[in-house]
Amino acid sequence: MGYLVTQVRIGAHKVGITGLEDTFREVQALELSGDDALADEIFARVKAQNYIPSGVEAEYRRAMFMEFRRFCGEQVVDDPQVPEIRIYGGD
Repeated sequence: MGYLVTQVRIGAHKVGITGLEDTFREVQALELSGDDALADEIFARVKAQNYIPSGVEAEYRRAMFMEFRRFCGEQVVDDPQVPEIRIYGGD
C-alpha cells in the first residue's frame, strides 16, 4: 500500500483518503459481484487505513463506491444534494 492521498467529496466537504487507488485495484482483482459486496469490501479496506467518523460511515461508503465506479471508467452522476458554489469577478 502506498501513501498516495486522494481527495474525495464526502457530502459538502473534500476529504483526503490514503491508499484509495491501491484499494480499488485490489478490489477490482477480486471480481466480486454485486454493488453491495463491492461497496462493503471497499469501505472495510478504506476504513482499515483511514479514520472515518462513526456518524458519517454511510456517506463515506457511498462516496468510496462512486469513486470506484469512476475508477472503473463508468459514468457517475454527482450528488445533486451538494450545491456547487462559484464566485465570479470582483469589484
